[in-house]
Amino acid sequence: MITSLLDTDWYKLTMAQVILHQYPDVKVRYKFICRDRSIHFPEGFDNILIEHISHLSSLNLSSSEKKWLLKQKGMTKYFVDWFSNYRFNPAELNIEVNHGKLEIDIEGSWLTTIFWEVPLMAIISELYFKRQAYNIPPSKMIMSSQCKKYELTIPFADFGTRRRYSFKSQDILVDTMKDWRYFIGTSNPYFAKKYNVPVIGTYAHEAIMVMEAIYGVQDSNKIWIDTWRNIYGNLYSIALADTYTTEFFLKTVDKERLMLIDGLRQDSGDPIKIGELIVNHYEKIGIDPKTKKIVFSDNLNPESATKIYNHFKDKTNPVFGIGTNLTNSYELSHLNMVIKISGVLINGKYYPTTKLSDDPMKRIGNKNILSNLEV
Repeated sequence: MITSLLDTDWYKLTMAQVILHQYPDVKVRYKFICRDRSIHFPEGFDNILIEHISHLSSLNLSSSEKKWLLKQKGMTKYFVDWFSNYRFNPAELNIEVNHGKLEIDIEGSWLTTIFWEVPLMAIISELYFKRQAYNIPPSKMIMSSQCKKYELTIPFADFGTRRRYSFKSQDILVDTMKDWRYFIGTSNPYFAKKYNVPVIGTYAHEAIMVMEAIYGVQDSNKIWIDTWRNIYGNLYSIALADTYTTEFFLKTVDKERLMLIDGLRQDSGDPIKIGELIVNHYEKIGIDPKTKKIVFSDNLNPESATKIYNHFKDKTNPVFGIGTNLTNSYELSHLNMVIKISGVLINGKYYPTTKLSDDPMKRIGNKNILSNLEV
Protein backbone atom coordinates (compact mmCIF):
# COMPACT_ATOMS: atom_id res chain seq x y z
CA MET A 1 0.00 0.00 0.00
CA ILE A 2 2.97 2.31 0.65
CA THR A 3 5.84 1.84 -1.80
CA SER A 4 7.76 5.11 -1.40
CA LEU A 5 9.02 7.30 1.43
CA LEU A 6 7.59 10.21 -0.54
CA ASP A 7 4.05 8.82 -0.23
CA THR A 8 3.36 11.09 2.73
CA ASP A 9 2.45 14.73 3.36
CA TRP A 10 4.91 17.45 2.44
CA TYR A 11 4.68 19.09 5.85
CA LYS A 12 6.25 16.01 7.42
CA LEU A 13 9.39 16.66 5.38
CA THR A 14 9.42 20.42 5.94
CA MET A 15 8.95 19.96 9.70
CA ALA A 16 11.55 17.17 9.82
CA GLN A 17 14.16 19.47 8.29
CA VAL A 18 13.51 22.04 11.03
CA ILE A 19 13.73 19.29 13.66
CA LEU A 20 17.01 17.96 12.22
CA HIS A 21 18.59 21.42 12.48
CA GLN A 22 17.00 22.66 15.70
CA TYR A 23 15.51 19.81 17.79
CA PRO A 24 17.33 16.56 16.89
CA ASP A 25 17.35 15.26 20.48
CA VAL A 26 13.68 15.83 21.37
CA LYS A 27 11.76 12.64 22.21
CA VAL A 28 7.99 12.37 21.89
CA ARG A 29 4.97 10.12 22.05
CA TYR A 30 2.08 9.96 19.59
CA LYS A 31 -1.32 8.35 20.06
CA PHE A 32 -3.92 7.12 17.55
CA ILE A 33 -7.42 8.47 18.16
CA CYS A 34 -10.57 7.28 16.37
CA ARG A 35 -13.11 10.04 17.00
CA ASP A 36 -16.01 7.88 15.81
CA ARG A 37 -16.64 5.49 18.69
CA SER A 38 -19.05 3.42 16.61
CA ILE A 39 -16.18 2.16 14.44
CA HIS A 40 -15.34 -1.47 15.23
CA PHE A 41 -12.02 -2.92 14.15
CA PRO A 42 -12.26 -6.73 13.79
CA GLU A 43 -10.13 -9.14 15.76
CA GLY A 44 -6.84 -9.68 13.98
CA PHE A 45 -6.87 -6.26 12.32
CA ASP A 46 -3.80 -5.35 14.38
CA ASN A 47 -1.88 -8.35 13.03
CA ILE A 48 -2.72 -7.47 9.45
CA LEU A 49 -1.73 -3.85 10.07
CA ILE A 50 1.59 -4.93 11.62
CA GLU A 51 2.27 -7.13 8.59
CA HIS A 52 1.83 -4.17 6.24
CA ILE A 53 3.86 -1.89 8.51
CA SER A 54 6.79 -4.31 8.56
CA HIS A 55 7.24 -3.64 4.84
CA LEU A 56 7.83 0.08 5.47
CA SER A 57 11.23 -0.57 7.04
CA SER A 58 12.53 -1.71 3.64
CA LEU A 59 11.75 1.61 1.96
CA ASN A 60 14.42 4.11 1.02
CA LEU A 61 14.70 7.02 -1.39
CA SER A 62 15.43 6.08 -4.98
CA SER A 63 18.04 8.10 -6.87
CA SER A 64 15.32 9.88 -8.88
CA GLU A 65 13.40 10.72 -5.69
CA LYS A 66 16.53 12.14 -4.11
CA LYS A 67 17.19 14.28 -7.19
CA TRP A 68 13.60 15.53 -7.15
CA LEU A 69 13.77 16.34 -3.44
CA LEU A 70 17.00 18.30 -3.89
CA LYS A 71 15.26 20.47 -6.49
CA GLN A 72 12.43 21.47 -4.15
CA LYS A 73 12.59 24.94 -2.66
CA GLY A 74 14.12 25.07 0.80
CA MET A 75 15.37 21.49 0.87
CA THR A 76 19.03 21.38 1.90
CA LYS A 77 21.53 18.76 0.82
CA TYR A 78 22.20 18.08 4.50
CA PHE A 79 18.57 17.10 5.11
CA VAL A 80 18.17 15.16 1.86
CA ASP A 81 21.32 13.15 2.63
CA TRP A 82 19.97 12.43 6.12
CA PHE A 83 16.56 11.41 4.75
CA SER A 84 18.25 9.15 2.18
CA ASN A 85 19.52 7.09 5.11
CA TYR A 86 16.22 7.13 7.03
CA ARG A 87 14.42 3.84 7.67
CA PHE A 88 11.13 3.21 9.47
CA ASN A 89 11.66 1.41 12.78
CA PRO A 90 8.59 -0.70 13.76
CA ALA A 91 10.03 -1.00 17.28
CA GLU A 92 8.78 2.57 17.82
CA LEU A 93 5.18 1.29 17.60
CA ASN A 94 2.82 -0.59 19.87
CA ILE A 95 -0.37 -1.76 18.13
CA GLU A 96 -3.34 -3.67 19.58
CA VAL A 97 -7.05 -4.18 19.02
CA ASN A 98 -9.00 -4.37 22.28
CA HIS A 99 -12.76 -4.96 22.17
CA GLY A 100 -12.96 -3.55 18.66
CA LYS A 101 -10.91 -0.44 19.43
CA LEU A 102 -7.63 0.10 17.61
CA GLU A 103 -4.87 1.31 19.94
CA ILE A 104 -1.58 2.65 18.59
CA ASP A 105 1.18 4.29 20.58
CA ILE A 106 4.37 5.64 19.02
CA GLU A 107 7.46 6.61 21.01
CA GLY A 108 10.94 7.73 20.10
CA SER A 109 12.91 10.58 18.61
CA TRP A 110 10.68 13.30 17.17
CA LEU A 111 12.96 13.32 14.13
CA THR A 112 12.19 9.69 13.27
CA THR A 113 8.68 9.15 14.66
CA ILE A 114 7.28 12.16 12.79
CA PHE A 115 7.08 10.07 9.60
CA TRP A 116 4.71 7.40 10.98
CA GLU A 117 1.44 9.34 11.04
CA VAL A 118 0.61 9.67 7.36
CA PRO A 119 1.48 6.18 6.03
CA LEU A 120 -0.06 4.56 9.12
CA MET A 121 -3.37 6.35 8.61
CA ALA A 122 -3.36 5.69 4.86
CA ILE A 123 -2.77 1.96 5.47
CA ILE A 124 -5.45 1.82 8.19
CA SER A 125 -7.96 3.53 5.91
CA GLU A 126 -7.27 1.29 2.92
CA LEU A 127 -7.25 -1.87 5.03
CA TYR A 128 -10.51 -0.89 6.72
CA PHE A 129 -12.37 -0.47 3.44
CA LYS A 130 -10.93 -3.67 2.01
CA ARG A 131 -12.04 -5.55 5.15
CA GLN A 132 -15.50 -4.04 4.74
CA ALA A 133 -15.60 -5.55 1.24
CA TYR A 134 -15.94 -2.17 -0.43
CA ASN A 135 -14.60 -2.36 -3.96
CA ILE A 136 -14.73 0.84 -5.98
CA PRO A 137 -13.81 0.17 -9.62
CA PRO A 138 -11.36 2.57 -11.30
CA SER A 139 -14.07 3.73 -13.69
CA LYS A 140 -16.11 5.05 -10.77
CA MET A 141 -13.03 6.69 -9.25
CA ILE A 142 -12.44 8.52 -12.53
CA MET A 143 -16.10 9.49 -12.82
CA SER A 144 -16.13 10.81 -9.26
CA SER A 145 -13.04 12.89 -9.93
CA GLN A 146 -14.26 14.21 -13.28
CA CYS A 147 -17.58 15.30 -11.79
CA LYS A 148 -15.69 17.60 -9.44
CA LYS A 149 -13.99 19.35 -12.33
CA TYR A 150 -17.13 21.39 -12.91
CA GLU A 151 -17.62 22.27 -9.24
CA LEU A 152 -14.09 23.35 -8.31
CA THR A 153 -13.66 26.76 -9.92
CA ILE A 154 -11.65 27.96 -6.93
CA PRO A 155 -7.92 27.62 -6.12
CA PHE A 156 -7.52 24.28 -4.36
CA ALA A 157 -4.97 21.59 -3.53
CA ASP A 158 -5.28 17.88 -2.78
CA PHE A 159 -4.79 17.25 0.97
CA GLY A 160 -6.21 13.72 0.95
CA THR A 161 -3.41 11.23 1.65
CA ARG A 162 -4.13 10.28 5.27
CA ARG A 163 -7.76 9.16 4.90
CA ARG A 164 -7.85 8.15 1.25
CA TYR A 165 -9.90 5.22 0.05
CA SER A 166 -6.79 3.72 -1.50
CA PHE A 167 -3.47 4.59 -3.09
CA LYS A 168 -5.08 3.99 -6.49
CA SER A 169 -7.93 6.42 -5.80
CA GLN A 170 -5.52 9.25 -5.02
CA ASP A 171 -3.32 8.34 -7.99
CA ILE A 172 -6.29 8.54 -10.35
CA LEU A 173 -7.48 11.73 -8.72
CA VAL A 174 -4.22 13.68 -9.09
CA ASP A 175 -3.74 12.36 -12.62
CA THR A 176 -7.24 13.55 -13.49
CA MET A 177 -6.87 16.98 -11.89
CA LYS A 178 -3.32 17.86 -12.90
CA ASP A 179 -4.41 19.91 -15.93
CA TRP A 180 -7.37 21.64 -14.33
CA ARG A 181 -7.17 25.40 -14.31
CA TYR A 182 -7.78 25.85 -10.57
CA PHE A 183 -5.77 22.90 -9.27
CA ILE A 184 -2.69 24.31 -7.53
CA GLY A 185 -1.00 21.08 -6.40
CA THR A 186 -0.95 18.23 -3.91
CA SER A 187 0.38 17.79 -0.39
CA ASN A 188 1.69 14.35 -1.42
CA PRO A 189 5.32 14.53 -2.66
CA TYR A 190 5.10 11.17 -4.44
CA PHE A 191 2.24 12.31 -6.66
CA ALA A 192 3.73 15.79 -7.05
CA LYS A 193 6.84 14.15 -8.49
CA LYS A 194 4.95 11.61 -10.59
CA TYR A 195 2.65 14.15 -12.23
CA ASN A 196 4.97 17.19 -12.14
CA VAL A 197 2.60 19.36 -10.12
CA PRO A 198 3.48 21.72 -7.23
CA VAL A 199 3.91 20.18 -3.80
CA ILE A 200 1.95 22.04 -1.11
CA GLY A 201 2.37 22.26 2.67
CA THR A 202 3.90 24.02 5.65
CA TYR A 203 3.59 22.62 9.19
CA ALA A 204 1.12 20.84 11.48
CA HIS A 205 -0.26 21.27 15.02
CA GLU A 206 2.38 18.95 16.42
CA ALA A 207 5.07 21.60 15.89
CA ILE A 208 3.29 24.11 18.13
CA MET A 209 2.36 21.42 20.67
CA VAL A 210 6.03 20.50 21.09
CA MET A 211 6.97 24.19 21.39
CA GLU A 212 4.38 24.55 24.17
CA ALA A 213 5.91 21.61 26.05
CA ILE A 214 9.43 23.06 25.78
CA TYR A 215 8.83 26.81 26.09
CA GLY A 216 5.26 27.29 27.36
CA VAL A 217 2.05 28.16 25.58
CA GLN A 218 2.48 31.95 25.68
CA ASP A 219 5.35 32.00 23.18
CA SER A 220 4.78 28.69 21.38
CA ASN A 221 3.48 30.13 18.10
CA LYS A 222 6.06 32.93 17.96
CA ILE A 223 9.01 30.63 18.67
CA TRP A 224 7.98 28.19 15.96
CA ILE A 225 7.41 30.97 13.40
CA ASP A 226 10.88 32.36 14.14
CA THR A 227 12.49 28.91 14.02
CA TRP A 228 10.68 28.14 10.76
CA ARG A 229 11.83 31.39 9.18
CA ASN A 230 15.42 30.68 10.23
CA ILE A 231 15.28 27.60 8.00
CA TYR A 232 12.96 28.67 5.17
CA GLY A 233 12.92 32.46 5.10
CA ASN A 234 9.86 33.47 3.08
CA LEU A 235 9.22 29.96 1.73
CA TYR A 236 6.20 27.91 2.86
CA SER A 237 5.09 30.99 4.76
CA ILE A 238 1.59 30.02 5.91
CA ALA A 239 1.13 29.81 9.69
CA LEU A 240 -1.30 27.39 11.34
CA ALA A 241 -3.43 29.49 13.67
CA ASP A 242 -5.68 27.18 15.68
CA THR A 243 -3.44 24.99 17.87
CA TYR A 244 -4.52 27.03 20.92
CA THR A 245 -7.45 28.77 19.21
CA THR A 246 -7.13 31.36 16.48
CA GLU A 247 -8.10 34.10 18.93
CA PHE A 248 -5.08 33.24 21.10
CA PHE A 249 -2.80 33.16 18.05
CA LEU A 250 -3.90 36.63 16.95
CA LYS A 251 -3.46 38.04 20.46
CA THR A 252 0.05 36.66 20.93
CA VAL A 253 1.61 36.92 17.45
CA ASP A 254 2.62 40.50 16.78
CA LYS A 255 2.09 42.63 13.68
CA GLU A 256 5.72 42.32 12.56
CA ARG A 257 5.50 38.53 12.34
CA LEU A 258 2.09 38.68 10.67
CA MET A 259 3.50 41.05 8.06
CA LEU A 260 6.42 38.71 7.34
CA ILE A 261 4.29 35.63 6.64
CA ASP A 262 2.04 35.12 3.62
CA GLY A 263 -1.07 34.16 5.54
CA LEU A 264 -2.81 31.77 7.91
CA ARG A 265 -4.37 28.31 7.68
CA GLN A 266 -7.88 27.80 9.11
CA ASP A 267 -8.30 24.19 10.20
CA SER A 268 -11.16 24.11 12.73
CA GLY A 269 -14.28 25.93 13.83
CA ASP A 270 -16.73 27.87 11.68
CA PRO A 271 -14.68 28.90 8.62
CA ILE A 272 -16.73 32.06 8.00
CA LYS A 273 -16.43 33.22 11.62
CA ILE A 274 -12.73 32.38 11.84
CA GLY A 275 -12.04 33.95 8.46
CA GLU A 276 -13.83 37.13 9.53
CA LEU A 277 -11.86 37.13 12.79
CA ILE A 278 -8.62 37.02 10.80
CA VAL A 279 -9.69 39.68 8.29
CA ASN A 280 -10.91 42.02 11.02
CA HIS A 281 -7.68 41.57 12.97
CA TYR A 282 -5.58 42.41 9.92
CA GLU A 283 -7.61 45.58 9.40
CA LYS A 284 -7.40 46.51 13.08
CA ILE A 285 -3.58 46.36 13.15
CA GLY A 286 -3.12 48.07 9.78
CA ILE A 287 -2.49 45.12 7.44
CA ASP A 288 -4.43 44.98 4.16
CA PRO A 289 -6.20 41.56 4.20
CA LYS A 290 -6.03 41.48 0.41
CA THR A 291 -2.25 41.12 0.65
CA LYS A 292 -2.63 37.91 2.68
CA LYS A 293 -3.93 34.39 2.12
CA ILE A 294 -6.26 32.31 4.24
CA VAL A 295 -5.87 28.60 3.53
CA PHE A 296 -9.08 26.82 4.49
CA SER A 297 -8.53 23.11 5.13
CA ASP A 298 -11.11 21.76 7.59
CA ASN A 299 -13.27 18.91 6.26
CA LEU A 300 -14.12 20.73 3.04
CA ASN A 301 -16.09 19.55 0.05
CA PRO A 302 -16.60 21.39 -3.26
CA GLU A 303 -19.86 22.97 -2.11
CA SER A 304 -18.59 24.26 1.25
CA ALA A 305 -15.32 25.49 -0.27
CA THR A 306 -17.19 27.39 -2.98
CA LYS A 307 -19.41 29.04 -0.36
CA ILE A 308 -16.38 30.13 1.63
CA TYR A 309 -14.64 31.39 -1.50
CA ASN A 310 -17.61 33.53 -2.52
CA HIS A 311 -17.74 35.05 0.96
CA PHE A 312 -14.04 36.00 1.10
CA LYS A 313 -12.93 36.49 -2.51
CA ASP A 314 -13.26 40.29 -2.28
CA LYS A 315 -11.87 40.53 1.27
CA THR A 316 -8.69 38.46 1.18
CA ASN A 317 -7.07 35.68 -0.88
CA PRO A 318 -8.84 32.40 -0.01
CA VAL A 319 -7.14 29.13 -0.96
CA PHE A 320 -8.38 25.61 -0.20
CA GLY A 321 -6.89 22.31 0.84
CA ILE A 322 -9.45 19.57 0.30
CA GLY A 323 -8.69 16.15 1.72
CA THR A 324 -10.94 13.22 2.47
CA ASN A 325 -13.85 14.53 0.42
CA LEU A 326 -11.66 14.26 -2.67
CA THR A 327 -9.78 11.01 -2.09
CA ASN A 328 -12.59 9.14 -0.30
CA SER A 329 -15.76 10.58 -1.80
CA TYR A 330 -17.62 7.40 -2.68
CA GLU A 331 -20.63 7.71 -0.33
CA LEU A 332 -18.77 5.69 2.29
CA SER A 333 -18.32 6.66 5.93
CA HIS A 334 -14.64 7.51 6.05
CA LEU A 335 -12.66 6.99 9.23
CA ASN A 336 -12.65 10.05 11.48
CA MET A 337 -9.20 9.37 12.88
CA VAL A 338 -6.09 11.30 13.85
CA ILE A 339 -2.62 10.61 15.23
CA LYS A 340 -1.51 13.35 17.60
CA ILE A 341 1.49 14.13 19.75
CA SER A 342 0.56 13.01 23.28
CA GLY A 343 3.75 13.82 25.19
CA VAL A 344 7.20 15.39 25.02
CA LEU A 345 10.08 14.14 27.17
CA ILE A 346 11.14 16.98 29.50
CA ASN A 347 13.73 16.34 32.25
CA GLY A 348 13.14 12.60 32.17
CA LYS A 349 9.33 12.72 32.28
CA TYR A 350 6.75 12.94 29.50
CA TYR A 351 4.97 16.28 29.56
CA PRO A 352 1.37 15.80 28.33
CA THR A 353 0.57 17.94 25.29
CA THR A 354 -2.54 19.98 24.57
CA LYS A 355 -4.42 21.07 21.46
CA LEU A 356 -7.21 23.62 21.84
CA SER A 357 -8.82 23.58 18.43
CA ASP A 358 -11.46 26.14 17.46
CA ASP A 359 -13.78 23.12 17.40
CA PRO A 360 -14.30 21.99 21.03
CA MET A 361 -14.90 18.41 19.85
CA LYS A 362 -11.30 18.22 18.58
CA ARG A 363 -9.64 19.44 21.78
CA ILE A 364 -7.24 17.20 23.64
CA GLY A 365 -5.17 17.62 26.79
CA ASN A 366 -5.33 20.43 29.35
CA LYS A 367 -8.37 22.48 28.40
CA ASN A 368 -7.52 25.12 31.03
CA ILE A 369 -4.05 25.84 29.69
CA LEU A 370 -4.97 29.41 28.68
CA SER A 371 -6.98 30.28 31.77
CA ASN A 372 -4.18 31.91 33.80
CA LEU A 373 -2.56 33.81 30.97
CA GLU A 374 -2.78 37.55 30.45
CA VAL A 375 -3.07 38.19 26.73
